Amino acid sequence: MGCSGSTLSSPARAVKPFPGIAFIEQEFPVRMPCIPGDVLISGNLPREIVEKMAGYCKGWLYIEPEQDEWFMPEAIQDRGVSLKMVPFKPGKDTSTSALHKMYTAISQMPRPLMIQCSSANRAAIALLLWMAFCYGYSRASVNQLLQDLDLTTVKSEAKRWLENQLPEVGKVEPLISRSPEVTQLYDEVTSTLTYIVACPKTREALLIDPTHRKVQRDLEVLQGMGLCLKYVLNTHCLPERSATNSLLQQTQPELQTVISQASDVEADLQVSHGQRIPLGMLTLEVRGTPGHTAGCVSYVLCTRTASFAFTGNSLLIRGCGNTDHGDARQLYRSVHQQIFTLPGDTIVCPGHDAKGRSVSTVEEEKRFNRRLAKAEEEFVCRMEKRHCSSPHLVTATATTPDDEEDAIVHKRSCSCPDLGVKPTASIMREALSEVQKRFTETGLEAFAQVFLRRMARFLSRLQTKGWEAIEKEHPVRFPCLPGDVLISGSLPKEIVFQLAGYCKGWLYLDPEQDEFMAESIFARGCSLQVVPFKPGRDTSITAMRHMLAAISQMPRPLMIQCSSANRAAVALLLYMAIQYGYSRASVDQLLYDLDFHTVKSDAKLWLDSQLPDVGKVEPLISRSPEVTQLYDEVTSTLTYLVKCPETKIAALIDPVPTKAERDLELLRSMGLRLKYILNTHSRADNTATSGFLRQKQPGLRTVISQASGAEADMQVFHGQTISLGNLMMEVRETPGHTAGCVTFVLRTRTATFAFTGRSLLIRSCGKTDRGLARVLYRSVHEQIFRLPGDTIVCPGWDAKGRSVSTVEEERRFNLHLTTCEEEFVHRMERRHYSSPNLIGIGVSVSDEKELAGPVHTNRSVSCPDLNAMKACAVRALTDTIREELSEIHFSSL
Repeated sequence: MGCSGSTLSSPARAVKPFPGIAFIEQEFPVRMPCIPGDVLISGNLPREIVEKMAGYCKGWLYIEPEQDEWFMPEAIQDRGVSLKMVPFKPGKDTSTSALHKMYTAISQMPRPLMIQCSSANRAAIALLLWMAFCYGYSRASVNQLLQDLDLTTVKSEAKRWLENQLPEVGKVEPLISRSPEVTQLYDEVTSTLTYIVACPKTREALLIDPTHRKVQRDLEVLQGMGLCLKYVLNTHCLPERSATNSLLQQTQPELQTVISQASDVEADLQVSHGQRIPLGMLTLEVRGTPGHTAGCVSYVLCTRTASFAFTGNSLLIRGCGNTDHGDARQLYRSVHQQIFTLPGDTIVCPGHDAKGRSVSTVEEEKRFNRRLAKAEEEFVCRMEKRHCSSPHLVTATATTPDDEEDAIVHKRSCSCPDLGVKPTASIMREALSEVQKRFTETGLEAFAQVFLRRMARFLSRLQTKGWEAIEKEHPVRFPCLPGDVLISGSLPKEIVFQLAGYCKGWLYLDPEQDEFMAESIFARGCSLQVVPFKPGRDTSITAMRHMLAAISQMPRPLMIQCSSANRAAVALLLYMAIQYGYSRASVDQLLYDLDFHTVKSDAKLWLDSQLPDVGKVEPLISRSPEVTQLYDEVTSTLTYLVKCPETKIAALIDPVPTKAERDLELLRSMGLRLKYILNTHSRADNTATSGFLRQKQPGLRTVISQASGAEADMQVFHGQTISLGNLMMEVRETPGHTAGCVTFVLRTRTATFAFTGRSLLIRSCGKTDRGLARVLYRSVHEQIFRLPGDTIVCPGWDAKGRSVSTVEEERRFNLHLTTCEEEFVHRMERRHYSSPNLIGIGVSVSDEKELAGPVHTNRSVSCPDLNAMKACAVRALTDTIREELSEIHFSSL
């Protein structure tokens, strides 16, 4: 029984996406945000892209005040596109009439619609402002949407202007101008949202979820609007509701109270699912949405111009009510069957929000609500084990004073490597206390005090310097990898002075020193070096070497600065690629994970040209010639050749039969003697590969885990070492993908490598059909994730052309293994993969849908609970102390 009287284009009826939009978004300033779904925004585009986009769009709105060579009306109109020019420049001089023209144009022009300006900044602002007017967004609601849609083209000054145009939550006026029937009120103490619904013709009104504290305010608003209060509607039963209802009935004797029949609470009118409540010329439909409590209902109102769903605490903005006194499975089904089936542009009016957000839409919540976008079993598992501090609700994006502790993903954090999340100061302080207690009990407190004090100072310094505020307002980024290097564009003097007090090294890359503030950097005792670097086809190898040497040798924390942070990001990525042996696809993956939106398309193309594809036959990293990576493009298998440079003895890890000739030819050309074939796990083709190679290389020995039950010349076990000339490889048992999986760890003078087979893949892991999910989770966390963060992870398979990763990367960005153990086990045990030997993030779209909700541009991972975050922080701190004090035996911990 859906309803929609909206004249807006509904996300539920969104047009089919433009083919190839992902490539265009990557290369050009074009974005097609999933909401509203039928509007694109862009900056200046070359003619061929304009023509291509004009073949898809039916409307084109050009908002640049001045028409330069980038405006191509003939290329647009030749494709039969409706073109309109409405100059729009957000600023203090922007007139109301200009805003009205822009709003009207976006509302009336045909879809798909392109909004274009020079940089996509104003186009994004125009779209967000239009959506705010359409749906009644408060300032905080638009900020939430800006974050979810990842509209990186919006500049800080334009965003401030946009915020000034928007109201705070609970402003006493119609929620949206085109639908005067609904007014939203706010209780800033309890964060409760109350609604007045009025029939404009008969002046009859009702209140939804009023609070005891604000009864007098509500009555004054009703009187000021000349309304007659007929009903008080309750979405669910709360202890204070009876008192509120009684107080209102004392002043309004004819008033009727309404509540669900299933709540088993007395009221003048007890309603049930499907019943309708008349209010003058309006009608509200009752939808049963139990789960938060047994008697929860949602009220759906359809006016001529909009649809509203008053969801109480069943559905909140990016969250939901807790189920301590209800049923998690019932709540999940209620929301999905009764609310998520409404039209996408239905305005969601929740009963509570602590962040100042006013409303959302059904389409927004279907896409971005981290709790309810999960599978039912996962949702139930999480809700049933959660203990919320707030008595009435829990949300995914914060509704309590400690909301940030609810595991919101923050990729730039360097506090919690195991999960890739940013614990708040309170979580970290609890973790520090726990670690201190643990070391005190074992008599090692004195040795840990230095580290603990340093961590406490770091937390304090991080808070006082306000990194988040600086990153928000200025072109500064503090990526979590490598964790000790910042990048920035041009900065005002006070920010340079502030950052120079934190950094110990400062590398300036601009060829021309315009407003470079060397004195501010030197004044704080910071080491400064100027190395001109401009990526392009004329960039010399000497310039790159100078830049890379500077990044390698300068003290940490290090700031890399240029005019726009574009070159600084490229310099850092190139340094990391050479440091760890990243292929082109590996850098693309890292660019995505670190969210480096400062990198421009031309610089990205140049960076790609400097990087190899996977499996290039040369040492994986130049500083450590012991390891060469080989690739089978048919099976996507990664094979490794490990050699001792002095003795010329070599080993092959996970060779494949179809590439045996290639491997032998390579060994001959490098003058190597093959001594071992090392198998990370048992496969059907092991015997065939080993047999063929043994014929060509007499004396060759095959190696496999003792636990695999497979025949081999040498069966190894956990902790054993394998000698390869002057090299030693450690065997670590990592069962789970199969019972006999092992990881081989090689430590050279310059790097550490972990050959993980299919126990750990890049951003994923091997499947666990044999019921070994829990074993795999513990294997990876205990045997691989405890290796140093810069250990190079060499997986046995990758279908995306990525070469390697690092332990720190996987601890932060691996969507499978950053969940808690129970969630991982639950997910893996019910999963059925089409591929018999592996799983990967790129294997199926359904995998990403489950992990991050419906497919959209938001980059999110599932969120662990507070106890998991604390345990993770404790583990990370303890492991760091273990590494720093390696001369002491910590087995008692």
